[in-house]
Formats: sequence, C-alpha cells, structure tokens
Amino acid sequence: MPTSIIPTGCFPGNKVLLVITIPLVINLAYLLYKRRYKKGSKKLELGSELRRHEFDLEEDFAFCNSGGKPCVPLRLLARQTELIRQRERNTQLWTYLREPRLIWESLLVLADYIGADVANLTLIENATEGTSTVLRNQKYKSGDKILLCREHAYNAVVRQAEVVVEVNPGNLCKWLMVPQHVGFLWVHPSRQAETRPLNVSHSIFNPHFRNRFYPPLTLDRISHILVKDALEFQEELGGLELLVARNSQLLDRACAMLSEAWGTPLLEVAEECRSPLMACVGLPPDLAKAYPETHLNTLHGEFHMRGVAFRVTMYLEKYYCRLSCNVWNDWSDFEKVRDVVLQLVEESRENPLTGRPSPAYFYPGPISEVAAI
Repeated sequence: MPTSIIPTGCFPGNKVLLVITIPLVINLAYLLYKRRYKKGSKKLELGSELRRHEFDLEEDFAFCNSGGKPCVPLRLLARQTELIRQRERNTQLWTYLREPRLIWESLLVLADYIGADVANLTLIENATEGTSTVLRNQKYKSGDKILLCREHAYNAVVRQAEVVVEVNPGNLCKWLMVPQHVGFLWVHPSRQAETRPLNVSHSIFNPHFRNRFYPPLTLDRISHILVKDALEFQEELGGLELLVARNSQLLDRACAMLSEAWGTPLLEVAEECRSPLMACVGLPPDLAKAYPETHLNTLHGEFHMRGVAFRVTMYLEKYYCRLSCNVWNDWSDFEKVRDVVLQLVEESRENPLTGRPSPAYFYPGPISEVAAI
C-alpha cells in the first residue's frame, strides 16, 4: 500500500472514543491479519479460508449475490477508514489537492487493467448512471427505437445496441470487491464533446468530458480511490484469469447440482451475453405458487432469514435463482442454497402464503401499518 500523506494516529481526547470505535476495530482486525500472514507466507486458499482471514462476513451465511451487493475485504475497509480520517482532518486540502491526485492514480491503474486510453475513461457511481448517461446524450430522431438487451435477466445492467460501440459503462464495486458506488464509463473521443453527466453543475461545460463528472464536491469519492487497492488485491490472489477460471468452474458445477436437486432447468444465455461469474437456475414451481410476484420481497426475506443470499429474478413468468460466485465462496455455500430452497418449498406446501403483498423498500404508509408487517 502507498504511504499516507498524513500519518495516521489516534484522535486526542476521550470525547471521540465512540466515533472511532468501529474504524478502530476494522483497523485492528486487519493489523492482526497482517501480523499472522506476512509476505512470503503460504498463500491463502480461495473460499472459506480466504473468507475467514480476509473478510469479516457473518458466519453461517452463504453470500451468493456479489452481482448485487459486494463483500469488501478487511484491507480495503481499513484503507477506507484511513482515507476518511485524512479527509476529515483537512477537507479543503483533501477536496482540491489530495482526492483528485488519488483518483487519478486509480484511473491510470484501471486504464492499464482494461486496456484503455486513460483520456477516454472516467469513474462514475455505477453502471446504471453510465447507461442513463449514454441514453441521455444519444441524439434521436422521430421513429427511432431504443433496444435494450437484458443480460441474465439482470435488470440493473443493460447493454445498448449500437451505442455501446462508442460508449461503454460498467460496474467495478460488484466484482472488484470495492465499497459500493464505483463504476466506469469509457467514451470514444468522437463522442466526448457531447457527453455530459446526468447532474447539471458548474462544471458541465468543462472542456474535458471527465471533469464534467466530478461535481458536486459533497459526494464521497473514496470508493473511486480504492479501485487501485482492489486491483492490487486481485493480483495478489492470482490475477483476473485465475480467479475467473476458478469461480466460473465452481459456479457451473454448483448450477448443475442445483438443477438436478430441484428438477429445474438452467436459463440458457447466449455466450456473448453471459457473465462468467453469474448464472440462473430455475426455482421449483411451488415457490412461485406460494410467493407470487407481488410477494417477492417476502420471499427474499425468507431466504435471508435462513442464511442465504441470492437474487430471485423472473423470466417468461418463471422464477430463477440468480447466483454469483466470488473468491470467498466454496461448495458448501451452494449446498446451503440447495437445502434452504428445498426446505422453503416443503414449508410453503404446508403453509401457503396469505395476506397482502410485501411492501416496497420504503413502505408508503403510516408507522402503525409498518409495525404490523
């Protein structure tokens, strides 16, 4: 890791003890890890061993939804805490000098990683922001149609027909294990003059398209800085090719096992549209009968309460289990997914779900009704 500009130290006085407790715990956990696993020691095995020593994940919980929510390693959480403390010591120096330099370092590393010219690249919040930016800046004429291709029935990431050749958005947080709110947007030089961000701010007419994307100054961009650290971590684990090969093979085996156990098909996806680290397996039809589409939030809650996380997605009126595989996963995670689904199928036959639909993320009703859910 690069040396900090400002040395990290404890805040003086006792009044801030509660404020620094959580960051302190994160840093101490990572320091203990470094002390036990020094450079040159045996490399940790991917899966449960790596999970125990590099992550602080809840025990007995199968995290198989990295395509939706990332799990962040301890070293990146420690680095994030260090950067937050640097920022809060001097917000002026941070905003105008340190943060831009650190983001630029991440951009340089990312450009090399994806084989792009850094002049054509900027960091954004997520792929949805990039997709929306592409659609907003596209010039339309009467009669034009927008064709969106949903990949793996994954509603948050869409591929634009034709437009994607010149402008390409993507997520980083979900696969690089960076804290949330970081993706990238690659823009061909011929499209940069017309490419403007969704938020209108004082920099919207800046000559270089990247500089239009960094207002407002009140947003937390530390996850953008951590892209460099995340790429270094990936290389330490063996590099992109090794990780993709290991995770995709494990996922293929797991999906075949689940398909057989549940008696359901895999969702067939064209090879050019398929993510190697994400796949969909049909869920038993009894779940769709017990939990109709209006009750999907309830169904997700049932899975989470039983210690598994994956995404239930709908395609051609059938339910599919959308699974992701990452470095902390091993075979036991997918065995748990199998068993929990079969358990819930059996329970739903005995006690079919009744009552009103599950609420939205924020329930639009009085608090007395929320408490009754």
